[in-house]
Amino acid sequence: CYFRVLNDWVSKLPAAGVAIGEITFLPAQLKSELEELEKMAVNWNSPIVFSHNDLLAFNVIQRPSGAMAFIDYEYAAYNWRGYDIANHFCEYCGFDWNLDQHPDREMQKVFVEAYLKAASGVAPSEGDVEDLLGEIDRFEPLSNLWWGIWALIQSENSDLDFEFAPYGKKRLDRYFELQAKRRSL
Repeated sequence: CYFRVLNDWVSKLPAAGVAIGEITFLPAQLKSELEELEKMAVNWNSPIVFSHNDLLAFNVIQRPSGAMAFIDYEYAAYNWRGYDIANHFCEYCGFDWNLDQHPDREMQKVFVEAYLKAASGVAPSEGDVEDLLGEIDRFEPLSNLWWGIWALIQSENSDLDFEFAPYGKKRLDRYFELQAKRRSL
C-alpha cells in the first residue's frame, strides 16, 4: 500500500518537478528512490499491523482517567509496525519540523519498552528493545519521504493556509540526509 500510494502521488507531480528555493524535487528522482526502497523493504522484517499513520500530538487525547485515545484515522491502514512508530517519533518535530524535538534515544527506548510490555504483558528483554529500535530506525526515512511527497502534492493543489512547500522540503531534506548516512555504511 505504501509504495502504491507514493507512486501514485509522484505521478501527479508536475513533470518539471516542484521547485522549493534552490532545489527542484523531480518526479523521476523520487520514483527512483521509491524503487530502491521497495526492493530493500522486503528484507526489513517488520510485522504488518493496523497503523494510525498520522499520530501527531493533535491526534492523541488524554482522558481524565489518564488513558490515551487516538482520533483522526484518515490515514489509518495496515502498515509496518516500525513505520508507524518511526512516524510517531517524527511527528514530535511539529509542523515547523524542529528536529530538536525529535525524541532522543533514551526517550525512544522508554516508549519502546512500554509499547512491547503493553503488547506482550511482560517486560521486554534488552535485545527485543534494541531490535525494535533498529526496526524504527530503518523506517524513519520512509516517514519523511511520505510526508515530504504529500506536502509537495499539497503545495501544488491545496487552498489551506499552510506553508506546504517549506514543510515538504524539510521532510525531504531529512529523508535524503538519512539515506546518505545509510548509503555510506
